[in-house]
Amino acid sequence: MSPREQSEQLKEIRSAYIGAYGFDGTYSRLNNRTISQILTEYRPVPTRVIVEGELDGVRFKLTEPIPPPDA
Repeated sequence: MSPREQSEQLKEIRSAYIGAYGFDGTYSRLNNRTISQILTEYRPVPTRVIVEGELDGVRFKLTEPIPPPDA
């Protein structure tokens, strides 16, 4: 995997974690882990996209709610 691909994947993981767990939860899940640990442990939560698009140069995607981690 190239450094650029790895960087893009880490950005995607960070965004998904912030959306699901907030900043504090993201910090606790990523802190003290290596990049390889983060990439290995990450399991994307399947969500259904309700709508996506671009408005005034800002891309957005609205998905159905992510289930709580205990579910």
